[in-house]
Amino acid sequence: MGGFKGFSEQWLKQRQLKELDKKEKQQDKRIKQVNKVAKEIFIDEFDKITIESVTTWTFYYSGQLIGMNEFKSKSHFEISKINDKVKADLLPLLDRLELPKLKWIKLKLFHNTRYDIDNLAAWSKLFCDQLTIKGIIKDDNKEGYKLLSIEPTDLIPKGYLKIKLIGEKELKKTS
Repeated sequence: MGGFKGFSEQWLKQRQLKELDKKEKQQDKRIKQVNKVAKEIFIDEFDKITIESVTTWTFYYSGQLIGMNEFKSKSHFEISKINDKVKADLLPLLDRLELPKLKWIKLKLFHNTRYDIDNLAAWSKLFCDQLTIKGIIKDDNKEGYKLLSIEPTDLIPKGYLKIKLIGEKELKKTS
């Protein structure tokens, strides 16, 4: 009888583990469904608020990311390929936003990615380089780039960045 009791306890534990596994898989499936719906909502959403000459653009990005660890470990050629991919992902987004020339910017990133906060600084560098190349800011030095803030959040879909770009519109010089 003692052998049967041990067998039934073991069988019960295995059954409980299987049920727990099943519940976790169902929960994962629900999370994926929610993320899919959220991506469909977020992908084309952007917002623009202007107070006097300062404007805040809020938009989402799900393209190529790169972290500082990758910057340190990859060859110049590999980084160049990643930079090209980031550029290809960013240019249509920046064109859609129709950003004017800005005196300065503040960049606030909210992310739900596998990257550590400090690692996303590498991506922000590529982002600001594109703003400079497109002529939106003159330079990404201390006069043109005033703030970088990076914060993790679970309030956006996995793999996304929520970007708040705050900038003061450059006034046209009149002669």
